[in-house]
Amino acid sequence: MSEVNYPGDETPRLTVRQAFDAVHQFLEAYWERGLRSSDDIRHLLSAMDGSMTEDGAPIDRAQWSDWLEAVAKVEASGRAKQC
Repeated sequence: MSEVNYPGDETPRLTVRQAFDAVHQFLEAYWERGLRSSDDIRHLLSAMDGSMTEDGAPIDRAQWSDWLEAVAKVEASGRAKQC
């Protein structure tokens, strides 16, 4: 993995789905470092998990809709180009 200075590279390198999966991995690592003590993060990770669905979509389909809304907000605010 290449090193990126923050604020980051303006070149998109992940698809929206890959970014969703990256956030899932980030949260899982954070949860692990916290000795799995957060039930809130555990519930969120479970809802985001797509390993048990046929199409790989999150178990809680609303998570994907929420994710797309978050992506749209960041794009609309222009922060996607600055960070």
